Amino acid sequence: MIRRPPRSTPKPSSAASDVYKRQDLDDTLQKTKSGAKAFAARADDFTTLNEHVPRVLRALHDDGYKICIFSNQGGVKGALDGKRATSVRARLALLATTLETPFQFYGATQMRENDVKKYRKGEIGMWRKMVAEHNGGVAPDLKASFFVGDAAGRAQDHSAVDKEFAENVGVRFFVPEQMFVEGEAWK
Repeated sequence: MIRRPPRSTPKPSSAASDVYKRQDLDDTLQKTKSGAKAFAARADDFTTLNEHVPRVLRALHDDGYKICIFSNQGGVKGALDGKRATSVRARLALLATTLETPFQFYGATQMRENDVKKYRKGEIGMWRKMVAEHNGGVAPDLKASFFVGDAAGRAQDHSAVDKEFAENVGVRFFVPEQMFVEGEAWK
């Protein structure tokens, strides 16, 4: 996420900002109701990770953070069409309704040697794209910004790509259990 100075009227998510709250999607903002892995689940099988997610994201937005979701979506063969792309778009539409908070979504759909733009996390191609083309020329305040993700390299994690992404961008890193709790953990 990226933070901008507080104001009386929050900006829409597409507006330029110097402070960001960035996060992963699967097992950070959302989980499946059925327990299925995200790549195998239907769009209507998702729910927020816990009851704090909508409140925390609304509070962050109200505090001036731009909400950006960066997610590796390797099951999507084409960025705009196909079954998985349609499913991801449906998930995001449902998430937007649930959160009632504006956000931008960036999904890395290519894997390994096909990822020539280095969009997959822990690379920072998605971040560079957002800054260069979707932030109105405003340079992010990296000290005030942070990333939340579940892939932190812990014993139970599938990888450390979320933590690596935050380190490579140069922002603080939190796991969901630190962020989506009572209170305002980001302050």
